[in-house]
Amino acid sequence: MQSLFSKMSRENWMFFEPINVRSSVETENCYITDMCVVSDLDLVIIDQNNKSVKLVDIKSDFVAGCLKFETIPYSITKISNKQVCVTFPSVQLIRLITVTKHGLYIHRTLNVNGFCVATVYRDGKLYVSYKNPTKFEILNKDGSVARLINIDEAFSKLCTVPRYFTVAHDGKRIYVTDLTRDVVLCTDFEGKLINSFAEENLDQPHGVIMSTANEVYMTDRNNHTVMKFDKNLNKATPMLTKKEGLRYPTAICITSSNKSLYISSASMKPEEKNYVRKYCLAKTFKIENVQRK
Repeated sequence: MQSLFSKMSRENWMFFEPINVRSSVETENCYITDMCVVSDLDLVIIDQNNKSVKLVDIKSDFVAGCLKFETIPYSITKISNKQVCVTFPSVQLIRLITVTKHGLYIHRTLNVNGFCVATVYRDGKLYVSYKNPTKFEILNKDGSVARLINIDEAFSKLCTVPRYFTVAHDGKRIYVTDLTRDVVLCTDFEGKLINSFAEENLDQPHGVIMSTANEVYMTDRNNHTVMKFDKNLNKATPMLTKKEGLRYPTAICITSSNKSLYISSASMKPEEKNYVRKYCLAKTFKIENVQRK
């Protein structure tokens, strides 16, 4: 198990703007637990406090569409610019949701066999993680299981709740955070543990994503930090911290160009939890700032 920080190059991310994610008609503050970028102009987010999935217009800074549910949505992944997939573990359902300029609409509901915690879509395949028992599945379009990935004993000892995960772009590895164990793990598609990172100062690792440059980003929530790892989890460095304005970072997503990061907050303060913070790479910051003006 890797347990010491090995420094790697640090990109220069700069805070660009806060994005409002609370609807004017909502009485509860937001708790954004997952989100994805569906286009340069739109985010789709999960707000667990309001049991809703929201379409957020980034440029205009408002909630353009909202679907309310009786049960809590958990995880979201982008299928295309016009469709996302959301898990509802308490009722063992996955819903495919259509994204339009007019709002969000349920396209299809899939029944699954288990507490479907998180989901990732990669290269035409829908991956789903489960707890009790811990496992991963690759699903067909009708919700049937195309492949079951049973994890090995070494992995199961370190992970009981695969709350967030991402899949490598080469389709060979899965990266998982377990906030109950304060660990980040990497497994292959046979369920064999490749490596794990459990630095003693990690405190509730949450969202985990992979850039198209094959670098892993993870929110270390209670340390107010976003960590960056190499693909083998051998090297890590803090990329964003409290100095850059992070407060209890939870969900994280990145644009396909790797030039913008969006990060939510689990802070108790309304001025923090009702907004998603956008960060841009320093070399692109001036360009975006000029365009915004």
